[in-house]
Amino acid sequence: MHIISDRLRAWEKLVGHLASGWAGSGWCPPDLYRERLDARSALDAAPGQLPPAAAAVLQRSLQQLDSAYVGLTMEDGQGLLAELLLGPEPRSAQLGWWWYRRPEPLPW
Repeated sequence: MHIISDRLRAWEKLVGHLASGWAGSGWCPPDLYRERLDARSALDAAPGQLPPAAAAVLQRSLQQLDSAYVGLTMEDGQGLLAELLLGPEPRSAQLGWWWYRRPEPLPW
C-alpha cells in the first residue's frame, strides 16, 4: 500500500506542478517527468491489488488527477513526448494514454 500511495503522490505532484505553471523552478527536468509518468503507469494495475473499498478510493483519485492532466496538456498522437523520454523504440502497446499527452511548451 505504501508503494501505491507513493506513486499516487508522484502523479499528484506532476499534475499540481503542471497546473501551477511549474511554480518554484519554472521547469521540470525530463527524468523527473518520466519518473512521474512511470508512476502513473504503475498505478494502472494497482486497483486489482487492493481491497474493493480502497480500490474505489484510488480510482476516484485517479479520475480527478487524470481529468486535470487532460485539461492541462495537449494530445500528442505521434508520441513525440514518449519518444523524447523513452527513445525511438516503438512502445505504443505498452504505454498508457498519459504518455500521449504533453504540456505545451515542454517544461525543459
